[in-house]
Amino acid sequence: YASKDPVALDAIALKRLEEWRKRGSLRPVGPVAAYIDVASQLGLGNSATNRIEIRNIGR
Repeated sequence: YASKDPVALDAIALKRLEEWRKRGSLRPVGPVAAYIDVASQLGLGNSATNRIEIRNIGR
């Protein structure tokens, strides 16, 4: 992944990681990644995954 918004990048990575962990019957890591929401609240980027556009490039 690549992004101009590091908060959006972390939010999408966390979403994917949680999906993979759930499939593997592993505990979620979301509570450990609370910094993503804090960064968004501080105006450092966007953490709302429904407002992040994902594009495939070069495939």
